[in-house]
Amino acid sequence: MHDRRAPNEQETSRNLYAFGLTSFFNDTASEMAYWVLPAFLASIGAGPAQLGIIEGVAESVASLAKLFSGYFADRWTRRKPLVVAGYVVANAVKPLLALVSWWGQVLAIRFVDRFAKGARGTARDVMVAESVSRDRMGSAYGLIQAMDSAGA
Repeated sequence: MHDRRAPNEQETSRNLYAFGLTSFFNDTASEMAYWVLPAFLASIGAGPAQLGIIEGVAESVASLAKLFSGYFADRWTRRKPLVVAGYVVANAVKPLLALVSWWGQVLAIRFVDRFAKGARGTARDVMVAESVSRDRMGSAYGLIQAMDSAGA
């Protein structure tokens, strides 16, 4: 554990709104891409079973990645690279959906996307906690979750 300096108000607001807006736009992009996934999979010959496999694997991978992310977030003092990499990777793979012709490729893209989401989430939450004073943590997480949900 390391001592951290007390955040000032301007820094706190900037960090929170940056995290909030990033969550909003990232989830908006995800919803735009994945809302049409069932119809898209049907157009390339995949059925409901393949959709179930894709979504089951994707969400399982996200949960497992959160475990690893939590482990590293506790041990690394520089969490920002993990968070940034998670957002960059997730947003870099989504456009690849336009190039797929087989449901296995969709599975690979969803795997990478959800791994990136899981990897960044815990580290982001630690950074949020470090950005605010203890008496503002609830409102800080409320803002992040509200922006996250608004994008979804």
